[in-house]
Amino acid sequence: MSTEKNNVRAELTEMYQATIPFLEDYPWEMEEDRWAELVISLFSGIGINPATSKHAVELLKELNMLVPKDLEEIKNGQIDFILKVFLQAGMNAGEAEACADALIKLSRVINNKWDGYIQKFLRGYGIRMVKELQGYLTHSGIETEQSKRIATVWLQNVCNLPILLEGDPHIKNFCSKFGLTEAALSGILDELGLNACLADDLMAIHYEPNGSIVKSKKGESLKGK
Repeated sequence: MSTEKNNVRAELTEMYQATIPFLEDYPWEMEEDRWAELVISLFSGIGINPATSKHAVELLKELNMLVPKDLEEIKNGQIDFILKVFLQAGMNAGEAEACADALIKLSRVINNKWDGYIQKFLRGYGIRMVKELQGYLTHSGIETEQSKRIATVWLQNVCNLPILLEGDPHIKNFCSKFGLTEAALSGILDELGLNACLADDLMAIHYEPNGSIVKSKKGESLKGK
């Protein structure tokens, strides 16, 4: 990993740790939680009790055994361990085998189509939704760039989509400091597992001095979008 990329990761991590106590709660601060929710839905969908599904996934997360890229290269001994985890969570042997098989197959799909990051699936549709809504807003008489901003912020807020407010000053300022493209920034956020929606707010606070006010958890005021 390049020094510059390390610097970007360090800056994002520092902003997150310094600022997150003062921001409103985000449904999916970390993308691993969104992936975990998909796995819970997978297990429940194939007939496992929802509470058991959630417990099994929480155990895998604690053991750091839920990363799609790691699951694609899993060895037989590790599969046996996962089966034991599922049994401990309350599944019977047949259910454990079915869930392990489904998990590995789903991980393979996520890796093949989205490089192991399920948020890329959401981002792709999020960008399309921004463009479509922007078109409707522009048609109603709102200026093009304003329409894009409105569409992006609304989708970030109501859907918590992992998309950035492309072209906004705080994004430009951050990318300019580190010599990044916005696409490269999204890639680094994916590697960190940090929700782009949250990262957008962090950059708005730290890289746009004249930003508007973001409501904090403690009722304080922070600048942001």
